[in-house]
Amino acid sequence: MEKILSLIEDKLPLRSADKKRVQLLLKDLKQGLKKDLDRGSAVRGQKQMGSDEQRFYMPAINEAAKHISVETNSTPSQIWIDEIDMAQKYIKYYLNQLLS
Repeated sequence: MEKILSLIEDKLPLRSADKKRVQLLLKDLKQGLKKDLDRGSAVRGQKQMGSDEQRFYMPAINEAAKHISVETNSTPSQIWIDEIDMAQKYIKYYLNQLLS
């Protein structure tokens, strides 16, 4: 998330090569979130998770995935920044809860 934000914040509109690069990063991010959500929703995956993963990690990933709705082939815009920033805030919130 930080990498994507660093590449697009204050740099919009992006050149074609940079646009492709951040679109691929967003695609990887969304696929990674989906993979973790799928693993966490499977009964077998839930049994393998520790209580901290169930209480903090999975809710953080769920919130992050829910808040990044932009399409990976869309043009990077302020909406990208807003959604990724919000997803990052949810992850930080759950991390702070875990560390408290």
